[in-house]
Amino acid sequence: MKNLILKPALIFLLSIPTFANAQLVKWDTNRPLVWSDFVGGVDENIHHDAFTHCTINYSYHWTKRNGQYQFTFTIKSGFDPQTSWCRPGKQTDLTLKHEQLHFDIHELYARKISMALNQFAYTDNFKNETEGIFRNLLKECQAMQDKYDEETNHSRIKDKQLEWEAKIKEELKQAPLYVSVE
Repeated sequence: MKNLILKPALIFLLSIPTFANAQLVKWDTNRPLVWSDFVGGVDENIHHDAFTHCTINYSYHWTKRNGQYQFTFTIKSGFDPQTSWCRPGKQTDLTLKHEQLHFDIHELYARKISMALNQFAYTDNFKNETEGIFRNLLKECQAMQDKYDEETNHSRIKDKQLEWEAKIKEELKQAPLYVSVE
């Protein structure tokens, strides 16, 4: 499987590493991020108060029966503490809520990826088809992340921040959970 790394200009990173990352914090509605999760070194080339690094990995097993492909997908996603950081003195509740919503958007797209991969009717070109689905949804995710930062001015526009929080909370309620086989 190929590696895909999309590095945005601002605050969010999604990737498809071919290795398992045991140190990821899995998204859990009952386990929000805390500042002690952000243990990476500050990147002085990024001019924001904090940086959230999340990944989505997928793999699959397939069989072909009666001319039709059957797939089992494994989706692994999470927050990477080792490459996420916050500048000293900038660890505010508002900034943490902003970073949490980046993680929430990431989870929303992990669910969308799972749903899209599981609903597609694959052909003999399934490798390109799965990669295409994955890449297209990662691009959508990045576009949403960028729009979120732009509309909230990185949490500085508080009413927009609250609007985004309500919107993503509702979208997560509507999106089916994905099943990850470990």
